Amino acid sequence: MRAQILVGVAVAALLCGVVPVRAALADDPPARVGRLADLSGAVSLRPDPAQPWAVAARNQPVTSGMSLWTEPQARAAVEIGSTELHLGEQSELDLQQLDDTAFGAQLGQGSVNIDIADLQAGETYSVDTPRGTVTLERPGEYRIDAGTTQDPTQVVVFSGEAQIAGGPDGPVDIQGGETGIVTGADPFGYTLAQSADRDPLDDWADGRIRTASAAPRYVSRAMTGYQDLDAAGTWHQTPTYGTVWYPTDVPSGWVPYRYGHWANDDRWGWTWIDDQPWGFAPFHYGRWAYVDDRWGWVPGPVEVHPVYAPALVSFFAGAAVGAAITAAVDSHPIGWYPLGPGEIYRPPYRVSDTYVRNVNVTNVRNVEINRITNIHNGPTTIIENGANRRFATVVPAQVMAGRQPVAHAALPVAADQLDHARLTPVSTLPHPEAPAAGQPQAPHPAQARVPGTPGLGSHLPLAAADPNRPHPPAPSQPAKP
Repeated sequence: MRAQILVGVAVAALLCGVVPVRAALADDPPARVGRLADLSGAVSLRPDPAQPWAVAARNQPVTSGMSLWTEPQARAAVEIGSTELHLGEQSELDLQQLDDTAFGAQLGQGSVNIDIADLQAGETYSVDTPRGTVTLERPGEYRIDAGTTQDPTQVVVFSGEAQIAGGPDGPVDIQGGETGIVTGADPFGYTLAQSADRDPLDDWADGRIRTASAAPRYVSRAMTGYQDLDAAGTWHQTPTYGTVWYPTDVPSGWVPYRYGHWANDDRWGWTWIDDQPWGFAPFHYGRWAYVDDRWGWVPGPVEVHPVYAPALVSFFAGAAVGAAITAAVDSHPIGWYPLGPGEIYRPPYRVSDTYVRNVNVTNVRNVEINRITNIHNGPTTIIENGANRRFATVVPAQVMAGRQPVAHAALPVAADQLDHARLTPVSTLPHPEAPAAGQPQAPHPAQARVPGTPGLGSHLPLAAADPNRPHPPAPSQPAKP
């Protein structure tokens, strides 16, 4: 008993920043990620250049090293906090850097509309194109067209201010209402058009942004995925948890982290991909509580900077649970349940104590932490009695390993079995299954791209001209340095 109390005090002190902690590791994952928020048509994602292209799914997290590709008549939307990226058809975007302060990408071909609602001090946005690097200087709306061997590279500034590197007298400034046009091969020609005409991609982007939650009241604008919450649920103040969000359209018997599938990520490990269109923010930030016979999501204080987590659950295995369902499966079962308010998230991936504090501080603050019997990176024997453990989901391990839909494979386990079972935290989650031999790749760019030096953009080869794509208007006046 004394050991448990000491452990509880140590963890509580860690989360309050009272005791010394290891410095943040250089390879701690970033606090900020993007989210595939909307897909239309055939869209592919490549986790990194060493892996094959795969079919993209809504609510997949997006981070450094990933690439996106859209087939003809396809589009994709990516949210990064309050920033929205909209990728046009036949477009390839390689994310070179996405972390807490910087966004850097390469647009190898096609077009991207970028809407930056908020730009913090020290935060940067840049996009490499085949004819130079574009830096977005202020909040605003922009469209960047990579160009082809025949069509120019264009930087359309609907609002805000941009620069494109490499002008004859230094970077070329592009103001709101102007279009920067770069033509030819090195040396390039630079001109400015005193217009900023919208195209169908811009109209699609504008329509999505208008229907989203433009100014969140109860969560930080830095929280990726907040845009869908107002339309998909209601907010209420509660005496116990403060602000709580309740989804309004979920199936009967719905439980968090049951309707979706698991995907493995090299940076974070097993990551939850939810089926609901709104299913990003409530599964990667905050905690879930069962309040008055319904589920509510508790985001935590709005003033605390959010830190992304792949899934805020406790994984477990256990002899008692396994014995109850062993006849139904051919392999050991794996289970999890959503963490409740005040319960500590212990990352199953290697991180520093500083990271553990930061990822928990939103929801483990000014709360009483009871029955803590495990500390980060310490030995484990039994998991704490989580408030939501009776709502646990249990599946055969191969369902998780094979990235299969969870809901239809969930095993029936009575709540009293979970209440009394000895649930042990799993130190090793299932290994992801390799794709079947001969499985075709998802659609991908015809020409493989080799990432160039960030800030140059000239490593990007120009795509061949598409005869079916309309040519942009001719430049109207010489560029001003």
